[in-house]
Parts: sequence; C-alpha cells; structure tokens
Amino acid sequence: MGWNRSTTLTLLRRMEAKGAVISDTEGGMKSFRPLVRREDAALRETEDFLGRVYKGSLSLMVSSLTKKQSLPQKEIDELYALLRGLEAG
Repeated sequence: MGWNRSTTLTLLRRMEAKGAVISDTEGGMKSFRPLVRREDAALRETEDFLGRVYKGSLSLMVSSLTKKQSLPQKEIDELYALLRGLEAG
C-alpha cells in the first residue's frame, strides 16, 4: 500500500506535534528525524495496547495470543526465564 505525499506529511506533522519527530529545513527541503528511540516508542504503544484491549492484564493478553497457535519451545523457555527473573526480583 503506497501513501500519497499529503498523507505522509500529515502523519509526520502529527508526530512532530506529539514530540516524536523533529523537522529541519535545508535548501528548501524538509527532513524529519526521530526524537524517540524505537524501543521507547514500542514500549509506550505496548503499554497503551495492553491497557485498552486487555485492561492491563498481561496474563490475559498472553493467554489470548497463544490460544489459537502453539508456541515454539524456545519461546516457552524464554517466557519461563522472564517469569523466573520476575520472581527473583
């Protein structure tokens, strides 16, 4: 799906208003660069999604994500390791 110029500029202006990107104009050309690290943006979006869709319940989210498909053993092991780390504090 390709976006037209107007749609792209609207999105970038909104992101700039929210402090996610900053614009620079040089030689009549406008460029944008991020102000938020990808990891920080992903965490913020994940927390927002968890709150909106699952009312903050991480276990409900994991349960619904794994209900229709099985997880590879490697991912199960990684989840166990995360839980053990949380228990250890």
